[in-house]
Amino acid sequence: MQNIINSFKATLYERTSSPLLGSFIFYWIICNYKLIIILLDSKQTSNNKFESIEAIYQNDNIAVYNLFNIPINGLLIPLLITLAYILILPFITNFIQKAWVWHQNNLKK
Repeated sequence: MQNIINSFKATLYERTSSPLLGSFIFYWIICNYKLIIILLDSKQTSNNKFESIEAIYQNDNIAVYNLFNIPINGLLIPLLITLAYILILPFITNFIQKAWVWHQNNLKK
């Protein structure tokens, strides 16, 4: 039983410490802040919340070859920002670090 619990904990830790999942959740929250505000608003009734959510996401889907309806704010934009953050940002950071070291070496001369 303890092995199962340890395996479950290890799986949860691996998934929550993933840069992809953490970044995606962060950017999803940023792109869908209106949804979160509506859900946390205790003054609205359930029907008003559903109507508000429907109004926000009324034109949020793009059809790709009429096969898939991909929600823009719900999936596409946060995924693109996450991939850019994970795949492109390290190259930019590496370039800036090399430029800074080069500049520091020139100052020492």
